[in-house]
Amino acid sequence: MEAYVVKETTPLKENEEYDKDYTAPTNLEQFNKSFSELLNLPRDFWLLLVSKIANFTAFNLLALSAMIFVIEVHSFTDLEAGIIMVILGLSATIYSMLFGFVPDYYGVRVSLTICNVLGCIGFGLLCIFSNRYWQIGIIILFIMLSVAVSVPGTKMAVKRYTNEKTRSIGYSVYYLAYYGSGAIAGLMIDLILSIGSENMATFRIIFGISTGMLFVAALITIFLRQLDVHTRGEEEIAVRPSSSSVWEHTKSILVLKSFWRFIILTLLIILSRCVYYHIELTLPVYMYREIEDGAHFGYMIVLHELIMIIGTPSLTILVYYFNNYSLLLLGAFISGLSPLILLFGSGYFYVSMFVIVASIGESIHAPRFIEYTLGVAPKGKEGIFLAVAASPLPLGLIISGISAGFLLGEYCPDDGERQCWMMWLIIACISLVTPVAMVVLRIFLEQPLFEPQPYVSWSKEAKSERENM
Repeated sequence: MEAYVVKETTPLKENEEYDKDYTAPTNLEQFNKSFSELLNLPRDFWLLLVSKIANFTAFNLLALSAMIFVIEVHSFTDLEAGIIMVILGLSATIYSMLFGFVPDYYGVRVSLTICNVLGCIGFGLLCIFSNRYWQIGIIILFIMLSVAVSVPGTKMAVKRYTNEKTRSIGYSVYYLAYYGSGAIAGLMIDLILSIGSENMATFRIIFGISTGMLFVAALITIFLRQLDVHTRGEEEIAVRPSSSSVWEHTKSILVLKSFWRFIILTLLIILSRCVYYHIELTLPVYMYREIEDGAHFGYMIVLHELIMIIGTPSLTILVYYFNNYSLLLLGAFISGLSPLILLFGSGYFYVSMFVIVASIGESIHAPRFIEYTLGVAPKGKEGIFLAVAASPLPLGLIISGISAGFLLGEYCPDDGERQCWMMWLIIACISLVTPVAMVVLRIFLEQPLFEPQPYVSWSKEAKSERENM
């Protein structure tokens, strides 16, 4: 059903004439103007970005070296390492569901400060304890909880500190900070492991650096203000926790059709996200075994982040030509095809081409998924939707962890005959499920412009509306 919106128009005043020479700005002109309007955003937006560069770099130092840490330092097998990744992803998923309401209830300053303090404590404890089971427990208890609170809180903060004109480019700049920190972490990991070796002493240095960065991030987030630039400008607003209980807050979302459509779309996005996790989890081990021991996988991580830094803002212009659902579909299709490149070879050239193509797909998809999320989320309930939108991160880690451990052991073992190309073919087939399903199910999954009855049929709200008709 098409939606027809009647807009109020202001009548011409007496002696006022239409400007016959006026021409509407082109899409390119609107895109360029959105960059200049970024300079008018409040200081909190830029403080947020600085804090997130420190925050993301700290977490990326662990994420990019996680498989090497558990396999080389703690001598877990490929399959055991995959199971550990599954446990980490599962814990983050549970935390996201349990604490997704925190940004809604307590605001971005409190939620982001909490996540940075938790992460700082977690990495500090990793420097102290060396037992492998204690360290895995610390990562689950502190670091994964920190990540789970950080993601929805940060995305909500970007929305609060931007308006409609700057939101698209604002999220693109946010991803510049995210991928820039990944490039920094990739270079640091490669440099530290090249100078040192795969042992506990080297990783204590990595954990110490992460502790310091999260301490700096926590100090910065203390100075963030609670704003809503779109409605109140730079007037600071009070954070008033909802008078309803957490269950009532969540229940009001569970009865919405838009929420369940979004859940299904998010589950599909998870499969597409697996490509990016295999870059972090599977690619380093693959390069060590197929190219050479000590292969510079950090350079590939930097390449990935650089493509994202260039592609994310430059490809934002596509929002003026396609809606967010179409861009999610395009990005998922490009990313799903990228692992097929490694069927033709395993050298640095083929690995680089794989990373470049996957990065182009991600630079189209990632910022638009946040915009799509906030577009379907009811006002005041964005935290729950953002928590669900963050689930491709931990759930993708679960799927990637299981498949990485199994596929590396089965097709790309440390010793024995290898058929590593088969591993990447399977990864591509899994990822391509997303764009195929999005095309087939588009009529059911895409959020309509207008929905006369927004509640699911079994809810009391829907029954009440039917009785009043």
